[in-house]
Amino acid sequence: MVSLFKRWHRFRESDYGAQIFVWGVWLIMAASAVFVLVKSGRTVLLNEDWWLVPPLTGNEPDLLGWLWNQNSEHRIPVPRLILLALLKISEGDIRAGMAFNVTVLSAVAFLLILAARKIRGGQTRFADAFFPLILIHLGNAENLYWSWQLTQVVPSVLTCVILLVLVTDPLLTTPRYTLVSSVTLILLPLSGSHALIFAPAIALWFSFLAIRHWRGVKAQPRWISGFLIASALMSLLLTGLHFVTYHRPDWRPPDPTLPAAFETAIKFLALGLGPAVRDAWTLPIGIMVTVFGGATLMGILAFFRDPAPEKLRAFGLLLFFSNFILLALATGWSRATAIQTVYGVYPLRYVTMAVPGFLTAFFLWELYGPTRVKVIVLSGLMGVMGFLLPANTNQGLGWLYWFADKDVAFEQDLLSGTPATILAERYRDLLLHYREPDEIAGYMRMLRDADVGIFSKMVEDDPSFTAPLNPDITPTADRPNAEGLVSPDSSKLITYEIRYTIPPASKVYLVWGVNNWQLIPESLRPEWTEINGNVMYTAMPAEDDTFTVKIRVPVGTTVDYGFLIAEKRGFYNHIWPTSADWDWNGDQGYQIVALEDGITEVKPPLALSGYLFSINFGRQILLAMVIWGGITFVLGFRTPSDYFQQLLGQRILVPRIDNR
Repeated sequence: MVSLFKRWHRFRESDYGAQIFVWGVWLIMAASAVFVLVKSGRTVLLNEDWWLVPPLTGNEPDLLGWLWNQNSEHRIPVPRLILLALLKISEGDIRAGMAFNVTVLSAVAFLLILAARKIRGGQTRFADAFFPLILIHLGNAENLYWSWQLTQVVPSVLTCVILLVLVTDPLLTTPRYTLVSSVTLILLPLSGSHALIFAPAIALWFSFLAIRHWRGVKAQPRWISGFLIASALMSLLLTGLHFVTYHRPDWRPPDPTLPAAFETAIKFLALGLGPAVRDAWTLPIGIMVTVFGGATLMGILAFFRDPAPEKLRAFGLLLFFSNFILLALATGWSRATAIQTVYGVYPLRYVTMAVPGFLTAFFLWELYGPTRVKVIVLSGLMGVMGFLLPANTNQGLGWLYWFADKDVAFEQDLLSGTPATILAERYRDLLLHYREPDEIAGYMRMLRDADVGIFSKMVEDDPSFTAPLNPDITPTADRPNAEGLVSPDSSKLITYEIRYTIPPASKVYLVWGVNNWQLIPESLRPEWTEINGNVMYTAMPAEDDTFTVKIRVPVGTTVDYGFLIAEKRGFYNHIWPTSADWDWNGDQGYQIVALEDGITEVKPPLALSGYLFSINFGRQILLAMVIWGGITFVLGFRTPSDYFQQLLGQRILVPRIDNR
């Protein structure tokens, strides 16, 4: 009993509570990313995914040329090769790239937690939950659940590896870190422009460290230093080769003005907090400027104040940080006009690219910031990411579920015998919107002939085939309007029951009108009907997941209607309500012609139910973190006052590098 008490006391006096919390958050974030992949990972190729079809099916005559060819401003042979290998191994399952993205970003978050613990001499802090919160939140859905984005994830991961080396072994004193640095240096210019931009400066810096060891420090064999220098020279050579035959992408709009480019660069830096910042830039930019500016100042002071070994770590981190700022400026110059005229908003895929800036600032504050101030800053960063988690999740999964109905309709048409030519024309906007249907149909035939996935069941082309219109993708305006087909007979009333099944909702209104959205006489309106904007709103009583209402109208009446989801289910919706959502079924709404008593059962599009799921899911993740934090708070500290004393009163020492 005494031994058990001593163990319990030792647990409460240690950082075990922080460890349990941080690793619990990492597990929650990684598990949620895997859950969405298994539940909703896309199985239909999207945009650049189609570029993989010729090499995957053996129809690419020049594989080396394909690997080296530009994709926009980028040469990405390494990511392309990884993605092609994954597709070969998985027999063409496009989700293989998604699984890779989830895995490597989770692994980077894992290593960052260990790195923060190492530089503190074996101490974990609650603020370290910042790493999984910023790297694997579901606001990164476009990078996590679009396989081609492996080509953007790999460069970000490589830059994070360089950052980990600069933080944990800044003088490259061990063979393990030196070998990792050497391989990563070679891969940087082979993995896209936003990795290449780090290569020259980091290669020169690592060469300086290698020469320093060669001449004076005997902590590692000299051949290791020579290998690093050779790798740096190779990295510089590959960087130069990148610009041989380089050409400006044809799709890029004209260059922006300097103010527009600078504004886009500043927004890129703030975008590391997640896509939710796109709704209101001012506060996130203020947070970014404060955190980045303070981190830079702390690093500069350390460079002039600290002894030579620590001075080198500070210089290396500042060099990395300056390269990241250069990346932001380059992104601002190359994308400002495109965001204004093509995208309309910063795409989700840029979020992961912007994350290394906040990671670098975190470590600069941790290493060189005043104890009390840095605790507030780093805990604040974790808190900001937690606060933004529901909104980030909503925006990320909103992108993912936008495709849901269209993917299902595509697969149904393919399995029903629709040939490639008609599939390509009908679903061009879904599959590869900037290529002609004939080219898309050619890719489909390659997949069919190679017996890859669902395309193995696609029929041969038949010129005489006429496909029926798919109601899920046909614009409502093109559908026959029932109004005027039958003349209403006001002498006979019929009863029509409308059932709407949507599990995530707790309150639903039928929004309706008759004969082109006119009001029905008050005597015929169902109970709980209100008039708003000259339209009838009728509350629909719920039974389990189905909302039902009965309406009485004259026979032959055209009923126009839609649904308003006013409230969602779940405890978290009561403490964090959101705006209402609509199921409007296109521009004109749903429509029926009431000829006799009957029942209409409606289920919302997958995109809508997925969207409502995403709202709740982000909050549930945050709620799980809060509960987990409460448990570890109780387990890890004696009283709340002890917690704040540890945060604000105890000096947290960061190990300094010994002189060698």
